[in-house]
Amino acid sequence: MKVKNLNSHIEHIINGYQQQSVFYEQLRNLSRQLRELIETDNWQEIGRALDARADIIKNINEINSDMEPHKKAVMELLHLKEFNLAKVQDLIYPQFRRKLEEGTQKIKDLLKEIVTWDRQNMKIMEEHKISISQELKQIKQYREFQQAYLDRPEMFPEPVFFDKKK
Repeated sequence: MKVKNLNSHIEHIINGYQQQSVFYEQLRNLSRQLRELIETDNWQEIGRALDARADIIKNINEINSDMEPHKKAVMELLHLKEFNLAKVQDLIYPQFRRKLEEGTQKIKDLLKEIVTWDRQNMKIMEEHKISISQELKQIKQYREFQQAYLDRPEMFPEPVFFDKKK
């Protein structure tokens, strides 16, 4: 009974990792799409993509919270202090071990790709931010120039001739 119970918990954890890997693939694809949107300056679509990204991260977190009771149950059944994949893999069936290794490795690989894409995206966005701030600074300077010399008729009333004898 204990082994059957352990197997059901392990299967649930494996399914959770598989579901997470699907979401991580979507997250990677969104990171790629964000790169294209950033390069084309499509800020409205960037906002939508970031919202979709937040939803995907929320789904991943929900899967994590669904897996947590099963991880705790495995810890209790195997008398572990913490859920450590290396320790768990040594104590489960080879078929589950292989699936667990594949699932975690796939997630690790996807996370590396996502981090790489995100770093590149952040670098490009930082460059855009600098160029936009320079443009805004120029606009502000031009506006200040306009206000300083051209837009103050109340300070400079109409000219009046003092010598009215002519």
